[in-house]
Amino acid sequence: FLITFSLFPLIFMAQNNCRPPGLAGAIFWAFCYIRPPPARGRELLALDATAHHLNTLICRLVATLLVSMLLSACAIGPDHLRPAMDIPAAYKEQRDWKIAEPKDDLIRGKWWQVFADRQLNLLAEQIDVSNQNLKAAEARYRQATAVANSARAGLFPTISANVSATRSHAASRTGGANNSSTNYNLGVNAGWEIDLWGRVRRQIESGEASADASAADLEAVRLSMQSELARSYFQLRVSDAQKKMFDESIA
Repeated sequence: FLITFSLFPLIFMAQNNCRPPGLAGAIFWAFCYIRPPPARGRELLALDATAHHLNTLICRLVATLLVSMLLSACAIGPDHLRPAMDIPAAYKEQRDWKIAEPKDDLIRGKWWQVFADRQLNLLAEQIDVSNQNLKAAEARYRQATAVANSARAGLFPTISANVSATRSHAASRTGGANNSSTNYNLGVNAGWEIDLWGRVRRQIESGEASADASAADLEAVRLSMQSELARSYFQLRVSDAQKKMFDESIA
C-alpha cells in the first residue's frame, strides 16, 4: 500500500500531460516514501534513531509540499490534435491537384474597385456602416474576444476594496447633550486561485479558438455581403440596359 501511494504522483503526472518540473518533484516525493528505513540494531543509538526519523519526516513533508506546488505544471486531458485524414495527392479526373488552404480570417481589401464603377464603390463603402448582418457578426466577434480575455484573467490575483461611513445620532434621555458618532470602515480583499488542474488554461485555449473562429466568420460575412451587392448591382445595370434597348426599339 505504501509503494502504491508513493507512486501515485508519478502515474498521475504521466497520464495528465505534466511538464518536467512536476515530474521531478514527483520523483523526489516517491523517493522519500519508498526509501526503506535503516536496519535497527544495538549499534544504533537512540539519538541517531530519533534524528533519522526526524529527517525522514522533514523530507516527506517538504516533498509533499513540493509536489503540491508543482502540480500546477499539469493539465487535465491531452492537447487537442486535429484528426488526420487520408487524402489522395491527386485525382484521375483532374491534374495538378492542390489541397485547399482556407484563409477566411484574411481581409480581402477593396476588390470591387477593379470594375472602376464610382457608384458601386460608394455602395460598397456603406456595407460596413449599414449592414445589420455584418453588425451582428462583429458583435459575436467582440463577445468571443471578451470571453477569451475574461478566461485569461483567471491566471492573475484579484483585489477588491470597499469603503463605507456610518453616522449615528441618539438623543440623550437625561436632557443632556445628544450623542453623535461616525464610523469609517475600510476593507481590502485579495485572492488568487492557483490553476492546479489546468482548468483556466483549458478555458483560455477554448476562448482563443472561439475568437479565431468568430474572426473568420466575420470576414466571411463581409465578403458575402460585398459579393451579393456587386452581383445585384450588375444585374440592375443589365436590366437598365435592356430597358433602354426596348424603349429605343419601340420608339
